[in-house]
Amino acid sequence: MNTMMRVVLNIKRSDRISTEKLLKKCKMLSINQILCKTILLEVWKAFKFNVTSISGAFKKRENKRFNNLLQCSLDPKSIISVASKLWEKTSDRFKETNLITVAKKEAQSLAKKLPF
Repeated sequence: MNTMMRVVLNIKRSDRISTEKLLKKCKMLSINQILCKTILLEVWKAFKFNVTSISGAFKKRENKRFNNLLQCSLDPKSIISVASKLWEKTSDRFKETNLITVAKKEAQSLAKKLPF
């Protein structure tokens, strides 16, 4: 991906431009940000379309104060745990919308805020 951006922008490695700056110039997300966006959208679809094989892995919290949050798995590196943490960072608009276009925009805006 770095090489592709350098070719598109006509920038040599010797120019010493960071990946972060390259991504901003190309208006692209990093691989990690793309992955986070994808995970969020898949979890959203699982909840909205009642895909029990996926949504069943997530447990809503019992406490009314935290009922929009999901309980994390015991293993902090599991996909369920990562998805739960990402879900907690999303806006209420993302969680409550029924429109995929709105969900995509909200996931994109969150992904842009995540580290590279």
